[in-house]
This record gives sequence, structure tokens and C-alpha cells, in this order.
Amino acid sequence: MFKDMMVTSGTMTHRLQQLEKRKLIERIADPNDKRSLMVKLTSSGEEIIANVFLHIFTWKISYFPI
Repeated sequence: MFKDMMVTSGTMTHRLQQLEKRKLIERIADPNDKRSLMVKLTSSGEEIIANVFLHIFTWKISYFPI
């Protein structure tokens, strides 16, 4: 994931720790690779993402009416 976001693994670890501390994500063991973790949005994280997309969509409609 950190390669796709063009940051170091240390930076990604820090960002994930901050999101986890705020209870926006949870880390889950990867059943296929014991060395890896998967990241899942919590319900609070999903709510924030939904609000962000709503604001982006509303802004886009106001500037680019259909």
C-alpha cells in the first residue's frame, strides 16, 4: 500500500497508527500470509468517508451542473 501512495513504509506505519488510535481503522491478520495485516475501515471510518464523498459530490454538482 505504501508504494501506491508513494511514501515510505515508516510513514505508512505512522499514518495507520494514527488512524487506528482514532478508531477509524482496524488491522486484521491476513489468513493467507501471517507476516501481513489487512486494514479495514471501522463504522466511524466509513461514516467519515461517506461524509467526505458527499461533500465532494455536492461541490462537484454546484460547479459542474449536469
